[in-house]
Order: sequence, then C-alpha cells, then structure tokens
Amino acid sequence: MEKLKIIFQESKIGKFLLPLGIILLYLSLSSFIKAIIIKDYIKIDAVVSKVEVAKDIYTDETKASYDDSYRVYVKYKIDDNEYEEELGIFNGYKKNDKLTISYNKDNPKDIALPISMAWPIIFAVFGFPTFIGGLVCIIIVLKRHKKLLEEESSKDK
Repeated sequence: MEKLKIIFQESKIGKFLLPLGIILLYLSLSSFIKAIIIKDYIKIDAVVSKVEVAKDIYTDETKASYDDSYRVYVKYKIDDNEYEEELGIFNGYKKNDKLTISYNKDNPKDIALPISMAWPIIFAVFGFPTFIGGLVCIIIVLKRHKKLLEEESSKDK
C-alpha cells in the first residue's frame, strides 16, 4: 500500500510538470514566430486614443463580463498620415498613454507591440526542463506501477 501511495504522489508531480512544460514550450514557439514576423516592422511612438471593455471576447456563460480586459486603440502618424487602429486586448492602458508600437512598412495599418527575442528564450529555458522532468516522472511512475503489478501477480501464484 505504501508503494502505491508513492506512485500516486509522483504521478501528480508528472501530471503537473508535463502540461506546464508543454504550455511554456508553446509560448516559446508562438512568441518566437511573432518576433520573427514583426522583426522588420518599424517602431514608432503612438498614443492610446480609446479604451473599451472587451465584453464580446471576455464574457462567460452567465453573460458576466470581466472588466479587466480592454480593447485598446492607438493613434499614430506616418508621413503626415494619421492612423487609428486597434492594438489588441490588454489591461492597464488608459486614454492618452504614450507607447511604442511597430508597424508594417508595406501596410501601416498592420501594427503590433514590439517583442523582444528574450521572451522565447526565457520560455524555452524553463519549458524544456519542465517538460523533460514531467516526462521522466511519468515514465518512472509507469515503470514502478508495472513492477508493482508484476510483484502482486507473482504473489498470487
């Protein structure tokens, strides 16, 4: 019975580490792809022009909205042309806040927040060992469980 208890404890650790590692590796890959996509974008100063509660995106099944999710619009000027575009869903921005954005030189309406290549590296540095640790824990648990089953079946004979 004590062996079974140890197996369940180790299984919990593996069940936690494995998905966490997968999530961190996914974040690493997605932020790396985003950084590659916007690497040639041009940085420019912008001003938050409008902040709206993003009710249509962050509403649960009871139709309750979460007020900490906001749709943020920015105004920026390129070659005497002024643009106002949605930056995305964020919290913490207020009207008239100044920030730096990146825009696509081929399509000035295509904007994003600049992203550092440090984020994909950080996510990978933590994600890979977490994933491997979870995988090792699951393998150990499966081997111990198999051994325990073999010991019980040999006792029954």
